[in-house]
Amino acid sequence: IGWARDVNVPIVARGGGHSFGGYSVNTGLVIDLSRMNTVTADGDSGIVTAGGGARMTDVYAAIQPHEMAFALGNGRDVGIGGLVLGGGSAPTSGVFGLTADSLVRTEIVTADGDLLTCDERQNPDLFWACRGGGGGNFGINVSFEFQARDVPDCSTYLLLWERADAPKVFSVLQETLRAAPRGFATRIGVNTTGEQTVVSGIGMHMGPASQLRELLDPVLAVARPFREVIDDTTFWGAKEFILHETSAAAFAAKTNFVSEPLPDEAVHTMLTHI
Repeated sequence: IGWARDVNVPIVARGGGHSFGGYSVNTGLVIDLSRMNTVTADGDSGIVTAGGGARMTDVYAAIQPHEMAFALGNGRDVGIGGLVLGGGSAPTSGVFGLTADSLVRTEIVTADGDLLTCDERQNPDLFWACRGGGGGNFGINVSFEFQARDVPDCSTYLLLWERADAPKVFSVLQETLRAAPRGFATRIGVNTTGEQTVVSGIGMHMGPASQLRELLDPVLAVARPFREVIDDTTFWGAKEFILHETSAAAFAAKTNFVSEPLPDEAVHTMLTHI
């Protein structure tokens, strides 16, 4: 950082390299943190310490033996730095909150070349800013400490419908999500393969499959899926079930949060485009 400042070369930090916007590359200096990937977990206190370059694979390997977790990404190569510094939404966020909500301390190298420890007592304003303020805005975060929580048993589901059922499925499944308890998470999708269009509902519930089936009853009643899988599993089984890997090819994506279900006309527009 000091060298880049002295010679006026722009820098970016790279953690997992998952920035769809390309913010982990530039035409100057990329500071790759991937070798700073050590993660330790204390099963008694629940404190998890992760290097700035740790990825989900590293974090899960450290916490699973202790049966504890916090909100984490559901892709193996997602970097912990980009996740927490951007807020960090996860399928478990209804119960665990954002990834940033579990952050209790971070170490950051500032533009001045200082290594600062930030928590609620030391540099509290900078600590606040790092909990969702975006990676690289205030310096390069080289370590993080999180407070993890015990994990429950879970259940998972996979539901697939034909294209003709899409409008009804989208409408009812959105309402199901809004009315469901915080432990319920769903990913509603639609995709085409050749001439076939498939609508999907996939997710997890931090509770038993019997309760999950009751939650899904409204959408199962409005349109019967051609594939239906609802099972009890462990927290770790649910994590693997909803794992979301993306193509290695370059593509663009954007995430938005909505406070209300998408209206019918928005769903119609989306389905028409697909």
